[in-house]
Amino acid sequence: MAGRPVADSASYEMPVPMQYQQTLQKAFTVAGIGLHSGDFATVRVRPAFAGEGRYFVRVPDGTLDPEEAKKLERSLDEADAEAQERMAEQEERLTKLFLDFLGAQDDGYQGSFEEYHWDRFGEESPTVPVRRALQASDEDARIVRRSSNEETVTASLENVAARQSLLTSLSSDDMHVHSVEALLSALECCGVNNARIEVEGGGELPTLDGSAMGWAINIIVAGVHAAYPSAKSQEPQALRQLKPSQMVTVSKGDSYITLYPSDTLKISCGVDHAKEAPIIGRQWFSWAPFEDEHYRWLISPARTFFTSMKNVFELRARGLIKGGTVGAALIAYGHGWYEPDLLHFEADEPARHKIIDLTGDLALLATPGTRGLPIGHITAHNADHALNIEFAVAMQEACSEQDYVEAAPQLLPQGSEEEEEQQQQQQEQTA
Repeated sequence: MAGRPVADSASYEMPVPMQYQQTLQKAFTVAGIGLHSGDFATVRVRPAFAGEGRYFVRVPDGTLDPEEAKKLERSLDEADAEAQERMAEQEERLTKLFLDFLGAQDDGYQGSFEEYHWDRFGEESPTVPVRRALQASDEDARIVRRSSNEETVTASLENVAARQSLLTSLSSDDMHVHSVEALLSALECCGVNNARIEVEGGGELPTLDGSAMGWAINIIVAGVHAAYPSAKSQEPQALRQLKPSQMVTVSKGDSYITLYPSDTLKISCGVDHAKEAPIIGRQWFSWAPFEDEHYRWLISPARTFFTSMKNVFELRARGLIKGGTVGAALIAYGHGWYEPDLLHFEADEPARHKIIDLTGDLALLATPGTRGLPIGHITAHNADHALNIEFAVAMQEACSEQDYVEAAPQLLPQGSEEEEEQQQQQQEQTA
């Protein structure tokens, strides 16, 4: 199809954390509605230099068509009945298109969401503003160095705003950004230590399908490689990782998070909603990144969830989830689900989603040249974002410079073709 963006290659390597700092090979852009605010935002994730870490930048308006953007930015509660219907139809269309894209990925489709969008609609796309927002730029690989004149906020623990149970927000004198956990989880678990994240429109990142899969797929398609300190330097930069020598734990009621010292990273999350949501019941899921399948397959598809429709109504009354939950959240209904077709993991999706939340919040422990996730066995039960942040603070206070070690590369499961290729690349890097 004329004008269709072309992928760099027919297949994509699965990006993982390495022993050196990494960044994206090229930028990618997504756009959508924030789950809690209902506001429309465009997010462009770009490569960054080594040592810059991950940071958010407020960019000027102008990417979207002004009239269309004006319609999209209004929340469902503020719009009149006719506008609500138009917005609901458009959001439903976007959600269906994204879910179709994810299904196509599972069936072997190798392109990005942007490419799939063009394949389906091309110049006749019914979502022209979104297509324009997703359209590739000639400067995808160019790195824009952070400027003191920009409105920015670093993705760090010190910039966490008031602790909230349902989302994590960052704030500085210049900028506020909300619901950062899914993107930060995908970046951290895919080994992207340095990234410039540009935000236009609303202050909340798009919820996409309520999981981290959209972010993970875009990272995979964009590609990840070594980050350098400048455009003139081609020297990989060392990366360190926290390895606590003592147990660290926080708790509130029957909720807790504990790190047990270990020589490898393992994350175990559990939830207990047996009383209010029997379909969820009591469940656990453990993920060992150095041993198990990639984050994209085992963790990122897990959607956020609510224990009942009553829970949803209560949250809306508090001014939350204005963006709706159609296609973007699992809602328990006693012994069943309101939309069972949304399930990716029948037995333990809520527990897996808690790993997204926890890894996204612990990514805020990262400083320039270090990973966010520590080495150890982290066990969490009924933890929310507020407890995740409390645990990260406790981790920071309990550890010192002596607890940092050189980061080890994360290999794919032994025996896979991907592992052999990755080992060969490592040998070439160190040769």
